[in-house]
Amino acid sequence: MDKGQFDQLIAVMNRTETTEWITMIVLILSFVIGAGTLLYARKQLLADHARSRRQLAIEMCSHWSSFISPETASVTRLIERMLPDQCEAIATSGKLSIGIDHKLHLLNILQLRFPDVEMKLTELQKGNMYEIDGQYVLYIRHIAIRYLNMLESILLSWAMGVADPKVIESEFSYLFDEEKGRTAMEGLRKKVGMEGFPAIEQFMKTLRERTKARSDKVVRRSVT
Repeated sequence: MDKGQFDQLIAVMNRTETTEWITMIVLILSFVIGAGTLLYARKQLLADHARSRRQLAIEMCSHWSSFISPETASVTRLIERMLPDQCEAIATSGKLSIGIDHKLHLLNILQLRFPDVEMKLTELQKGNMYEIDGQYVLYIRHIAIRYLNMLESILLSWAMGVADPKVIESEFSYLFDEEKGRTAMEGLRKKVGMEGFPAIEQFMKTLRERTKARSDKVVRRSVT
């Protein structure tokens, strides 16, 4: 109903002739039908938007599943166990000193690209440490940064609200578990620059706050 029709409705309501009452009823019905049509259209638009967000989230999860490889899994597990100076070495592609107890992780990461790496590790061993630099550190850094860039692009859709947040949070909440040392390679992100991965940082902050809230709730229950 436009402004002219609305003004006409108000004018008719001030009269009492039968024909004018009929006109008024017709105008009211048209107003109700128009409002109902708008509400239905809005409901359909919101439903379509929700479906699109769910579809995008599902596509993101599928893309992530096809992206993850044994190499990336080993890199994240290795880096999340590293000390700050080791993360610094990865970030700057410097010399990495790492315990020989991480040999299996190193082989999982490097052996496909460097078939002779197991023999090389023997040469690089200094006591109970490996002294790694050059192409090996560059390759580890490459995999780690590629992983973070992919994760950032997915979580950016979550941060901007273009993908269904519940789906993304459900599928990627495993990335944060401080008891198991899972922080999406926070140590490396700090050395590279947190500002380069704002969506990851926001996601981790959200999960950390929720974990704390649940923990506080459990404590309050136990006290009472």
